[in-house]
Amino acid sequence: MAPTGGSRIPSDWALAQTDSLATYMVSLFNHTLHPESHDVPQIPPISLPSLCEADCVVGRLVRAYRNQICIPDIDIIRLAETIHRWRSEHHPEQALNSEEDMLPEEVSAGWLELTEPALVTDKADSVLLWYLPGAVSMPNQVCIPMSRNT
Repeated sequence: MAPTGGSRIPSDWALAQTDSLATYMVSLFNHTLHPESHDVPQIPPISLPSLCEADCVVGRLVRAYRNQICIPDIDIIRLAETIHRWRSEHHPEQALNSEEDMLPEEVSAGWLELTEPALVTDKADSVLLWYLPGAVSMPNQVCIPMSRNT
């Protein structure tokens, strides 16, 4: 709940907490991947549920990072243009939002199904996608407001 007018909680409290948690997550990620060169991160003074959630997210990030999948022959710009052109022709007023919205064969042919956390890159090691199923707990997913461009 947000602080009320007479509260002694600093106005930048939420940002400071977020910064503290993000710093912890970066340190934990680096320590997990490279324990010999990164110290164990100090646990920040934040709530236990937030720490547990952060640990879960970092765990998924690490699993994805260790499961890198390179798609060497993808041209991401051409792919984006093809999808945009197809959407404009077939669904000009809505985004793809159901399994019935099929992509053209040239886009969907030969694609693999991701079932585990993964980091998908192109041949230049540019990140195309972080696939992180289950990284954010269901209660926190429910709390994230959904926005949609219409």
